[in-house]
Amino acid sequence: MPDDKLLTTEEAAEYLNVTAGRLKWWRHEQAGPPYVVYRGRSVRYRQSDLDDWVEAQMVTPAPRMALPRNRTVPFPARRVAQ
Repeated sequence: MPDDKLLTTEEAAEYLNVTAGRLKWWRHEQAGPPYVVYRGRSVRYRQSDLDDWVEAQMVTPAPRMALPRNRTVPFPARRVAQ
């Protein structure tokens, strides 16, 4: 991707709607989106990597089982302190 934009930590944080500190913490924990380190210190994020990482975080909730209309979920009996 030759024209893929490289973002600074601050720009990537704004793009992901998180703090720059959160991105730094994810790097420390070896979590979060992939990043590029060049010249030994400069950290950059490719915008396409951020998009791919966000897509990979997608969680689709499982469908809930419907209860019949005249039933309720039973709760465990409570013990009464004596």
